[in-house]
Amino acid sequence: MNKNIFLLLLICPCLLDAQIIRGKLFFQRPYASAEQRMIKRAPSATYIASGTKVVLIPLDRMAPATVAAARSSNVFQCYNLNNFPQAVSTITNSDGYYYFRSMPAGNYVLRVCGSSAQYAVQVTNNDRPYKLMPDLAVSSN
Repeated sequence: MNKNIFLLLLICPCLLDAQIIRGKLFFQRPYASAEQRMIKRAPSATYIASGTKVVLIPLDRMAPATVAAARSSNVFQCYNLNNFPQAVSTITNSDGYYYFRSMPAGNYVLRVCGSSAQYAVQVTNNDRPYKLMPDLAVSSN
């Protein structure tokens, strides 16, 4: 059995450098009225963002113009990922969790489709077995 494990690690060393990135996504409702915004009486309500597309864009070894586009403050449109051929996407589950499996160490930008929200993600070899992201709340439109 030890021979099989050794052979597996010898054949596929990529297993040693891969992490799982996990996080939870919420949508945040804005205040109902201008008066509530001014006095901040009612807190913004959050709800689980299930079925939402989340994209992870690797920044390492990308051209500066492409990195600038990935970090743009514009609303991110997920229907056109041709500019980011190495981007990985996933859909949040019913509890709002997203998972990116087998991600190598590096720098990434996490984008939420239909939102201008963006989050810098740095994955290191110490993030095993999970890189846990903080709960993310993005404004709903």
